[in-house]
Amino acid sequence: MGETIKMPEQSYIGKWSYGDANPDEIYIAEINEDTIKFYFSLYKITTVYATAKIENNEIKFTEDDVECPIKGRLAFHENRGISVIIDESEFEYIEADTIYDFPFKESSS
Repeated sequence: MGETIKMPEQSYIGKWSYGDANPDEIYIAEINEDTIKFYFSLYKITTVYATAKIENNEIKFTEDDVECPIKGRLAFHENRGISVIIDESEFEYIEADTIYDFPFKESSS
């Protein structure tokens, strides 16, 4: 049996991206004991707002006030970065089984 998933540290709050050359970014807005509020922007075209909760030992997107057009999971890598793992997508250009890696935090504001 693997390690039990826990909510990440508060140090993950802020914007994570590859930098100016890459348009993808994720912003972790709030982390508490049972939810993570976040949004991520892909290709500067689509911004997805969502909440994540621990379900079945994974940090999964949940449906917020409106249904999220993407279903997936978040993985936190010991302050080295965050991965967004896409499980299902209604967007033509965002495919299921795609992983978007955000390897460092650009800023905390």
